[in-house]
Amino acid sequence: MRYLYIVNPAANGGKAAKTPEHIRAFYQDAENDPNRSWELPEYEIQLTEAPGHATELAQAAAPNWDVVVAVGGDGTVNEVCRGLIEAKQGTLGVIPAGTGNDMAGGLNLPKNLREALVQLHLGHEHPLDYGLANGNVFMNSASVGFDSLVAHHTNQIKLKVRSHWAYVIGLITALVSFRAPTVQLPKNLPERAGWGGQKRDLCLLAVCNGRFYGGGFEILPDARLDDGQLDICLITNISKLRLLSLLPTIFMHTHLRQRRYVRAWRGRSLTLNMLGSAYLCVDGEIIPLERGESVDFQIVPGAIKLRS
Repeated sequence: MRYLYIVNPAANGGKAAKTPEHIRAFYQDAENDPNRSWELPEYEIQLTEAPGHATELAQAAAPNWDVVVAVGGDGTVNEVCRGLIEAKQGTLGVIPAGTGNDMAGGLNLPKNLREALVQLHLGHEHPLDYGLANGNVFMNSASVGFDSLVAHHTNQIKLKVRSHWAYVIGLITALVSFRAPTVQLPKNLPERAGWGGQKRDLCLLAVCNGRFYGGGFEILPDARLDDGQLDICLITNISKLRLLSLLPTIFMHTHLRQRRYVRAWRGRSLTLNMLGSAYLCVDGEIIPLERGESVDFQIVPGAIKLRS
């Protein structure tokens, strides 16, 4: 077996820069371990240098390496997957080394580096789904609304403030500036969703492939990365103050009971017409949506091979 590790050294505030030396130490120790139950692979480590670089590396590596391993956060996993999709071949591995690691959580991967490496070598291949949001690949989630505005402001603030305060300032800025965009919902929503054909003030739309979202929130706890379905949560016609009071209930999985404001359902696609401007967040990447634009979500079942 041949493993290529694509490491994002900027992940987790730069802490992932030390990951290559830990991977090399793992293999050195494994070589001398008489109890090792897996075969030592040929491996190589490559570092990303800029946004989008992991996609280029993965696409080039796919024909030549048995497993292409994303080492970083959800953004790194997304970029590596896009490279494999463009190459139309290759098997994905994931070593969580980012801040949120939502996709790794959905895959039940160990947080400890050595444990994750052992599981990678003892694992088997199985298929994963991926989603598309206006043609943009997402492995874990895509969203529109308040959370996307927070992410937009946080990304801007991180250019000047590199600490957890960037998120706090981003949250406060979003609270002050957020205006819920009106959306036109499709008429063919399932019965449990309701609101079909209505115009609603969209506070938050989460379209999930995996069950973790936003750095550990299980906003859709039944979502699975390999079930051929999107899990969708829509929160509308709610004040910012009430939204803040709703957020803690996500940890207790009781937010879905608030049917006056919250609806959840499953499906293979969803299209919304934006009657106001907003931001689309795709695995952490921010994309502006203009008034009058449609946003289309789809699932692509079983198109990624994962080793875990």
